[in-house]
Amino acid sequence: MWASFVANEYDQKNKLVAEVEQNKLLTHYSAEIEKMTLLEERNRMSKELHDTLGHFFTSLSLSLDASIALMDSKPTEAKDQLIRLRALAEKNLDEMRNIVHEMGEVEVENLLVSK
Repeated sequence: MWASFVANEYDQKNKLVAEVEQNKLLTHYSAEIEKMTLLEERNRMSKELHDTLGHFFTSLSLSLDASIALMDSKPTEAKDQLIRLRALAEKNLDEMRNIVHEMGEVEVENLLVSK
């Protein structure tokens, strides 16, 4: 009877050890998935920021060239175009700030979840 009790306790101990190992493994997998998700989100935001700024600066450069060409022949049109370009620059600056702010929020969320 005592041998049966010891064998039963030994089996329960082994089951608990296996459960602990499974929990450690699940915790590790969860952390890895969280890291991968964070990396994917960073990459998405980085691409969005790159695409937005790249398109904007290309457009801005071309539009500024057109405004320079108009300065002598049509100064009023050139001034109007420069005013529109300034508004566009402000809009794109706001978009960039929003993207950077989102990236910061992701960092803060990650720090909170990690602790």
